[in-house]
Amino acid sequence: MGQSGGISTHQRRGRRASDIFWNRGGEVRYLLREKPDGWVEIEIYCSDRLGPECFIFSGASCTVAERFLFGWFGDSYRSHKEMSIIATPMSPDELMHGYRIASQKFGGVDRYVLIDPTDRVIAASGGGRIMAPRQLAPLSAFLRATVDEIEESFRSEDGRPLFGIRA
Repeated sequence: MGQSGGISTHQRRGRRASDIFWNRGGEVRYLLREKPDGWVEIEIYCSDRLGPECFIFSGASCTVAERFLFGWFGDSYRSHKEMSIIATPMSPDELMHGYRIASQKFGGVDRYVLIDPTDRVIAASGGGRIMAPRQLAPLSAFLRATVDEIEESFRSEDGRPLFGIRA
């Protein structure tokens, strides 16, 4: 188990092995699970106060999941610092060139998925018609940027170098 910046981590072993991280208050826990189906897939679940888990997101690789989490926690970081909201893509019309969002079966469930320019499904959202694009559209931008550019954008007052401030 490790601790850094108010976040604790723990790796579980056994039948339902997963990596878990949470704030020290324990209000929300995120479980990352690698799926055994041959795809290098990470699933992120949220368990509020140890209640039932709910599906949030699945990525085709650690890189995809990492970039999603930068956006997920980057917005919280800016809110905590009382910084303006960054103008990341929020709708299918704002996806980066070559990416698209579609509704299809994923893991036996109808989900909204992000399809990359090579026509490969790379992410699935647990959100519906409105929330899924708000999760997947920013991801299309994060996947085209370096980690340093993403971090700098969330830490800078003006959202640069990748974005600006939402009006």
